[in-house]
Formats: sequence, structure tokens, C-alpha cells
Amino acid sequence: MRNPYVYAQPVADVANLTNLITRVAAAEPADHPPLIKVITNNEWPLPWYLRGFDRVGYWPAVPAVPDADVAIVSTSFRDDFERQRTGTYQVSYFGLRRDEVVLLYVRQQLWDRFIATQRTATQRVGHE
Repeated sequence: MRNPYVYAQPVADVANLTNLITRVAAAEPADHPPLIKVITNNEWPLPWYLRGFDRVGYWPAVPAVPDADVAIVSTSFRDDFERQRTGTYQVSYFGLRRDEVVLLYVRQQLWDRFIATQRTATQRVGHE
């Protein structure tokens, strides 16, 4: 039997995506790890890059309840996600593979906490 999947090298931007998720997740209290939903037809290599997170789920289509603290959404599911979500999000684009871009949705409240921690860190560095 032949393997129907071809390995596609991830682009360097996937490291930027996971780095941002790691930094954003650090803004959450330690007892509330972020819920991460990955909504795409082909999630690889994201399971490898997200292996350090406790609450990650993978969907091949937009779930009935798409909202999460962080959602990684294939551009092919963007319209369905936008229609079904109820939360407010900060949205960024990242390359996953040479021919695939994903959207990173970060719940606005979490994004605001993240930005506040970045300002605090910058202020500390400025006073040292």
C-alpha cells in the first residue's frame, strides 16, 4: 500500500507562529493553560510544534463551537470560522508550508493581557 501523503517541508514562519503562541500562552495564569484549536485539512507539522501545550485539539473542519483561546485556521475554513465564532480575536497570518497559509486567532482578552505583559517587560528594561 502506498502512502497518499507527501512530506512537505514547513516554512520557517511556522517557528514564528509557535513562538508567538508560546509567548501569548505565558500571559495566561499557570492554572489556566490556553485552549488551542487547530482547524485544517492537514495539521502537520503543527502537532510536533505544539507538543508542549496541554490543551490542543485538531479538527478537519470547523467544529460546532469553534471558539478557543487560540485557533489556528486554514484559509479554506476562514469564512466558516468567521461565521460561527462568537468571540472577538486578534488575527495574524503565518506560512505553514510553501503553498499554505494559516490564520492565527488569539482571543482579544488574552491578546490584551499579552500586550500588557510586553509593555511591562519593555518598561522594566528601560529602567535598568
